[in-house]
Amino acid sequence: SADYTHQYWNNLVRTVDLNAPTVFVRTAPGQVRTVVAANATRPIVPVTGGVTSVNTIMNLGYSDYDGLTTEISYRGNAKMYLGLSYTLSKANNTSEPDGNGNGPNDNNIAQLGAQEYGPSIVDQRHRAVITFHYQLPFDVTAGTVTQLASARPINAITGVDNNGDGSTNDRPVINGVVVAKNAFRGTGTQDVSMFLEKRFPMGKRALVLRVEGFNLFNHPNLLGRGVTTYGDSTTPASTFGQFASVATGATTAIPAFANIDPPRMFQFQVRFTF
Repeated sequence: SADYTHQYWNNLVRTVDLNAPTVFVRTAPGQVRTVVAANATRPIVPVTGGVTSVNTIMNLGYSDYDGLTTEISYRGNAKMYLGLSYTLSKANNTSEPDGNGNGPNDNNIAQLGAQEYGPSIVDQRHRAVITFHYQLPFDVTAGTVTQLASARPINAITGVDNNGDGSTNDRPVINGVVVAKNAFRGTGTQDVSMFLEKRFPMGKRALVLRVEGFNLFNHPNLLGRGVTTYGDSTTPASTFGQFASVATGATTAIPAFANIDPPRMFQFQVRFTF
């Protein structure tokens, strides 16, 4: 079987600074405009006790998704099932629909269209799922579900406020242009899970004992990266793309990190059907 989906979504809400500085065009690494110089270009020039940013919510965002899902399944044996599905997809936007995205390189309203169009932070181009189970003698069933997916994007930043707008969302210049949003990728994910189930018939009722193991190979499924600072020079920082910052002492703990799937886990289940 095969299934294709196309989705286009516009009028997404996003935050816009109506008092943003004028656009600061960069064509080489190291170009910086001071905050004082940037403030002088704002429509309302900041003064003591006055305003700097005038943030409002506007319907300027848009996103699109294209996905092709194919599936092959085998049911020729009453005791066995085998299925393989593969999805090729692409999710792009100018602003994340749930608002949990990366800040723009330049928050000027003139720079929030095509300049911010790029992969979604949850974009995974390839995903394959393998499902297999077999009914053994004595009402015992064993099977596996294996999921393999390509990497999610990483948004590179310079680590400094190049345009002087007061934020450090500025992206680096590569080959004479500011690099696109989410232009880099992390590492792929994989989860090999298995289960073993024993059924005890009791007339019209049954007792089922089941054990499941998830991510059996304990693969580190890192969906994001803690170090996204590319730097503001012609070569990337040596730490760019690392999972977390290097510890500075023997007692430094690994920082909390939300963008990681669970490690190896086991689950036991007792179920009574009637």
